[in-house]
Amino acid sequence: MYLRIYIIAILTTCMFQAHAQFYNGTQMSFGKNRVQYHEPFWRYYRYQEFDVYYDKAGKQLAEFVAKHAIELQQEVKQTIQLQYSRRIIFVVYNSLEYLKQSNIGLSTSDDQYNVGGTTQIIDNKIVLYFNGDHTNLQQQIRKGIALLMIREFLYGTENYRQIISNSALHNFPDWFVNGMAEYASNSWNPIIEEQVINGFASNTFKNIVHVQSYDAEILGHAIWKFIGEIYGKQAISNILFVAKVTENIDEAFTYVIKKNISEVVIETEKYFKEKRNISHTKIENTRILKLARKTKKQPVTHICLSPDASKIAYVTNKSGKISIYITSLARNKHKKIYTTGSVIEQIIDYTYPSIAWHPRGESCTFFVEKKGTIYMYTYIIQDKELIDREFHYFEKVLDFEYAKDGNTIVFSGVKNGQTDVYTYNLQTYAHTQLTNDIADDRYPIFIQNDSKILFSSNRNSPLPNQIRDSARTTYDLYILPKTKNAEVQRLENTVFDNEYIPREFTPGSYMYISDKNGIQNLYRTTPDSSIHFIDTTIHYRYFHKTHPITNSANNIVYYSLAPQTKQILLYSNQNKKKLFEILPLESLTNQNISNIQTTHYKYVHDTTLEFKFREQQYRSQSNTILYDHIDYTAYTFEFETNPSHYVVDSIFSSDSSYSQIRIPRLYETNFYINQIVNQVDFGFINTSYQAFTGNAFYYMPGMNAFFKFGVIDLFEDYRLTGGVRFTGNLQTNEFLISIENLIHRWDKQVLFHKQSLLTYSAEGTSGGSVFYHKLQDYNTIVLLKYPFNQIQSFIFSPHIRYNKDVVVSTDVSSLAEPTQTHMWAGISCKYIFDNTTPKALNILYGTRAKVFAELYSDVTNLNAYLTVFGFDIRKYTPIYKNFIFAQRLAYSYSFGKTPLLYYLGSVDNWINIIPKYETFNTSIEYDRSVDWTYQAIGTNMRGFNQNIRNGPSFGVCNNELRLPVFQNFVKRPIASDFWANFQIIGFFDIGAAWAGMYPGNKENAYNYLIIDNQPIHIVVDEMRSPFVYGYGYGIRSRLFGYFLRLDWARGVDDGITQKIFYLSLSLDF
Repeated sequence: MYLRIYIIAILTTCMFQAHAQFYNGTQMSFGKNRVQYHEPFWRYYRYQEFDVYYDKAGKQLAEFVAKHAIELQQEVKQTIQLQYSRRIIFVVYNSLEYLKQSNIGLSTSDDQYNVGGTTQIIDNKIVLYFNGDHTNLQQQIRKGIALLMIREFLYGTENYRQIISNSALHNFPDWFVNGMAEYASNSWNPIIEEQVINGFASNTFKNIVHVQSYDAEILGHAIWKFIGEIYGKQAISNILFVAKVTENIDEAFTYVIKKNISEVVIETEKYFKEKRNISHTKIENTRILKLARKTKKQPVTHICLSPDASKIAYVTNKSGKISIYITSLARNKHKKIYTTGSVIEQIIDYTYPSIAWHPRGESCTFFVEKKGTIYMYTYIIQDKELIDREFHYFEKVLDFEYAKDGNTIVFSGVKNGQTDVYTYNLQTYAHTQLTNDIADDRYPIFIQNDSKILFSSNRNSPLPNQIRDSARTTYDLYILPKTKNAEVQRLENTVFDNEYIPREFTPGSYMYISDKNGIQNLYRTTPDSSIHFIDTTIHYRYFHKTHPITNSANNIVYYSLAPQTKQILLYSNQNKKKLFEILPLESLTNQNISNIQTTHYKYVHDTTLEFKFREQQYRSQSNTILYDHIDYTAYTFEFETNPSHYVVDSIFSSDSSYSQIRIPRLYETNFYINQIVNQVDFGFINTSYQAFTGNAFYYMPGMNAFFKFGVIDLFEDYRLTGGVRFTGNLQTNEFLISIENLIHRWDKQVLFHKQSLLTYSAEGTSGGSVFYHKLQDYNTIVLLKYPFNQIQSFIFSPHIRYNKDVVVSTDVSSLAEPTQTHMWAGISCKYIFDNTTPKALNILYGTRAKVFAELYSDVTNLNAYLTVFGFDIRKYTPIYKNFIFAQRLAYSYSFGKTPLLYYLGSVDNWINIIPKYETFNTSIEYDRSVDWTYQAIGTNMRGFNQNIRNGPSFGVCNNELRLPVFQNFVKRPIASDFWANFQIIGFFDIGAAWAGMYPGNKENAYNYLIIDNQPIHIVVDEMRSPFVYGYGYGIRSRLFGYFLRLDWARGVDDGITQKIFYLSLSLDF
């Protein structure tokens, strides 16, 4: 126990948020941004168990969340058998575009170059957004509650000691935690089932250790569903409990269900493949369509066939980077007409851009969300011109279609928390609202010569004014006249099935996608009639007759019709590969598909709902009534005649006590603890360069204690952080406080840093003695950050710095030394680019870069000034899974009357535990004729100690191969955090430091060896090259929560040097 505590005390480290320029070697700040285009006005509803916060037009969404929160919490509780003890805070955004402008979840602590000892406090906040679908909003509520329950169980919430212990030692993968939350929140459906089947078929799920992000959630969902159905829901909570106690997932599964996780994955695959094993009918006469090669692995969110079937327009979304292409089918040429966004780790909105062709095929129109506003773009094919138009008053435009004359569009728009049908006149710029209710109305199109509108909706009543507080979770088709508040006609009435994306086949006949058999297939509905009754005349009953026109083995994701040529485009996925097929429409209609099999999932789903309806009907009757059979085509449910009554699978439960009207409160800023740091360190915070004391020596403080405390407000717009660091002798210490305001487009931060350190110089002003210096440094910095987008920003930073150099009195000569003070003022400008995506600890994909310029001037001596320019570019290239090639190119050039001195060599935070290695190379001379003001180290340059080269300029190129061995090759969950993050490194470094404009300058002081033996003074030109390089290997891992680096390197400088061992504590380079 004592050994473990001792190891933690020695290895613990963390860097504060002020890494910038080359103040601290390679520890450079990058980071992503949130861009604010609108200022929010927050209000909230307070209830006994939770609060619901909303902004401006989100009142209806807040009421929706309030009415459902307790009910959904009970559902999650029953599924995973867990409790949650704290008050929940729901934060509701009107759309994902608004959520992306918020600062919630944004890390402004830049890059944690050492992760040890930092505890992120788990909060009780659930962030929600509305994408136009209330069912999706319910799923977000359930998932947020499930994650709170799981995290509270695993890590605790209010006992900080428990949080610190658990967060440092427990390592649960995404499929385990997020997969369980997905299982508890999202009902099994054809989309998820196909993703699971395709994931196994494509070997994506072959090695559970390698599955990440959304794939991990899907696999976890499948595993927990399998466990719940085969072993019971109690087994899920038992596995969670054992995993927490043993810290070993594999042991937890073995203990509870007698099977290890590898066996569970195999059985899960077998289980779901058997359930999905049904017959299908192959579609004939299809032509396979190939999209642009660069889009091969990118999700296609929308695709649209031109009216004459000569072109297609489609949208791809690669992790947030949206591109729109038009492809000529005859020439197979692809043209990108629009792109926006960046490839970064974020929540992806696949609902936009929506896209449609003009009826004459002369242009293509699409809606996008940009800078908090909706824009309508029209691309003119002949002129190759893109015309934009702002589309006001809406949060989203989900789907739209042109009228035949091309002057009007009908669209599904989101406004004030509702998704309704609108028409928009392209000539008058006026829109007309046709529906106004809580039901989600999607996929509207014009039919019957533009006299009516066909759309898909989850409404339970044909009268809009009767469904203010109630709607279903399944979608049916409805026909609506083009008049406001008109009564809609129900085209399909399938309680358990979804029908969407309707298209007009012939007048009065329509086709659409339905999941009636558990797989999304195309269906056609045609008008029909039968004799209803006869009195003096014959009375007919009119209805629509429905039959399938495809019997596919895979879900039809989307389809598009070319009305002029009667061609159809089908989009589906097979083994995670996109399949696009074009065929004549008659090829589908001529198929004789009379009966298609129902999947096991769909059978269980429908049977369960039938039982719920029977039970509800039984309770609503005073007498017990037994039914032998229910004809769903003729049956009228109670919610259709009495919509105010509670119905199974209803979006609203209007009898909830939380549906009562409450007066909203205004939000007042409150602060919460979000971060605690208790640790020992081996470096400085370093908000600026270290002062030069008159002797070539870069001061490292050795082991010291560091404490930091951070608080934020609810929306993380205001952040206050304080930190203190001190050594055992209390002579070297630091204090730092930071205040941030991120609420507007310009992010503002004020930072005060005070540092005291005890160092020495070889001689004083009177010469001949070794003097000890007490350096005191006071630095006040203002940072003004302007984000261009999520990955690019500009920072302007004025600052003022006061230096005081006190010579410690140890003898008569030191007593005579004067105290020196300097007041420096300066400004710095920085450009930052960062699109990296973290894949594992110390493993990233992407590129990050910083270019900066600084100017310092001594207020007391205007002739003393310093200018620094530099850049740091890092590129991370994937090789195989999490095996990457990391490259870094860094350069800095300083000039002025009082320049900056760089010492090239070694690594950051080097803990030199081998006495035969000198940390600093004192044999290398520096230019003593220059009035140096500050000093810094140029790293990484492995194979050497500090000061192998020096000068006011330096450049390095670092190259690393990073291989997480066990993550890449072990096929079972790794219980040990050390072995899970164990990496083997191969590296090659090359660098130089010099004086003047270029490295070959003969003025470099290290070129000369001075032998001063009075009266003889000899200067030897050693003809050193400014460049040195080193190579070697190393290992990396996390030990007791802290990242540990061990490197063995040899340097090349007029021959190969002796191997040097480096022990350090720092992430990345």
